[in-house]
Amino acid sequence: MAARGELRGGRVIAGLAGEQFAVPEAIAQLRSMRKTESSGIEICPSTSDPLNLIGSVLSGNRISNISGSRVLYRDG
Repeated sequence: MAARGELRGGRVIAGLAGEQFAVPEAIAQLRSMRKTESSGIEICPSTSDPLNLIGSVLSGNRISNISGSRVLYRDG
């Protein structure tokens, strides 16, 4: 998919080993996040959601995906 131009490969998340991939449209959005001031937006997915990055991408112990448990992200 990267060879066809459908995905862009690179090092998107600092400190995460290995190449990461994103659709080309996401690259500009990810880069713009670095310059954005805090807005206080909160997202609260289930711990079984793939957005549960604690212990895999973010530092800290992995939060297990127990039914009914949630994790809160503020400003990303």
